[in-house]
Amino acid sequence: MVESADEGGSSIELPAAEEELERDLLLWTQLLRHAKPEHHQIRLDGRDLSGDYLLVEVMNTPTLGPRLQLAANADPTDGLVDLVLAEEKHRRALEDALRRRLKGEDVTVELPQTRGRELELISDGAVAHIDGKLWEDGSRGEAGLRGPLTVSLHRHGVTLWVTPRRPGP
Repeated sequence: MVESADEGGSSIELPAAEEELERDLLLWTQLLRHAKPEHHQIRLDGRDLSGDYLLVEVMNTPTLGPRLQLAANADPTDGLVDLVLAEEKHRRALEDALRRRLKGEDVTVELPQTRGRELELISDGAVAHIDGKLWEDGSRGEAGLRGPLTVSLHRHGVTLWVTPRRPGP
């Protein structure tokens, strides 16, 4: 732990960056170990990319979470979203990348990716995150993505449209 002081002079403890990185890598390793491919309905600029995926990442920067490089050519200024799709057959490459990151190596994971301006994703209850924070369904207070999510990237911003799910019978 690293010690720091707030404005009032009182002492607080903050996790060291390396401890936080290791924690995140171990969490990703655990999540991947137990993950099962889920069906996602995906449209990117009108193209149907629906399928069963172990990992679906919507990115506009090259790295994810614990400095894991999934979209090497992503550029946050180009107005495009980089969609990374990993199927079951990519599990071993992801596990290997996480092991190598835990050893301190810089790693680029070669996964299928495509680029576009407007993404529509429909997934029922998939674990989702935005900038490292778990996505919660505001209507139910539950973790996970429910209902359609539309992401539109513009040169100077991002627009997210989430359609609330109507309660079922």
